[in-house]
Amino acid sequence: MRHSAGAVVYSRKIMNAYARPQFEYLDHEDPIAFAHQGGDQAGWERRNTMPAFEAAYVLGYRYFETDAICSADDQVIAFHGSGSRREEERSGLPLRSLLQTLPYDEIRDKYEIGGEEMPLMADVLTTWPDVRVNIDPKTKEAVLPLARLIRKLGVVNRVCVTSFSNDRIKGVAEELGGREKVCTGLGPLGAIALKSQGLLVPGYLARTKAACLQLPYQHVSKRMVEYARHYGLDTHVWTPNDASHMREALEKEVDGVMTDNIVALKQVLIDREEWAEAA
Repeated sequence: MRHSAGAVVYSRKIMNAYARPQFEYLDHEDPIAFAHQGGDQAGWERRNTMPAFEAAYVLGYRYFETDAICSADDQVIAFHGSGSRREEERSGLPLRSLLQTLPYDEIRDKYEIGGEEMPLMADVLTTWPDVRVNIDPKTKEAVLPLARLIRKLGVVNRVCVTSFSNDRIKGVAEELGGREKVCTGLGPLGAIALKSQGLLVPGYLARTKAACLQLPYQHVSKRMVEYARHYGLDTHVWTPNDASHMREALEKEVDGVMTDNIVALKQVLIDREEWAEAA
């Protein structure tokens, strides 16, 4: 969309008056390689388990992506799926909802992922102190326990909070002192606004103070990446699991790629001379 000269001046005035926060989380020279749910190196069915994250770490990944729910006793669990239909038929609740009614000890004893315990978020955040973690709070009940855990562990510089819910992002950020204090994703409304490239975008971005845009790789164009970068936003895409799709995304100059196929992404980045070996 072409803007008039007046619109361009208006845009610059708003953004010049607002300095977007800089976050240590996004301090990375090459495109960020994210192990989505830890990746599939430990087995597809064992994603979001400690063995999956360990396999990614050994492979050289220093960015993980995972999701958060909360048990009835306020333990934050790294878990994504809504669960099996069989469990929903038995209990009347999707597994994600059911787990929120149970204490963590009962969850640990009764439920598993590919034969592994559902990990506590605290373990994911503390086992590898040099890893940065992209966290999606999947339910409103997880918002405050997640924020308090991040503050308690002192890892605010190592996390980015994103969600399909603007309210969840805002809730975590406000508990941590605002979006100037913790790296956050733009959220769905912001993504729609940015994609429109309209006159309201600069003002919206100034209010949200988000640091990055995260979208399915199919929905991102090079022009959109450039537009986001103009406003100081990094662009991360999810989840190309085929090497050709990874290359297509990287050719659009995205700032990060989330994938389950972590071996393939590493090789693609090596081929492009964009894989940063872990220290």
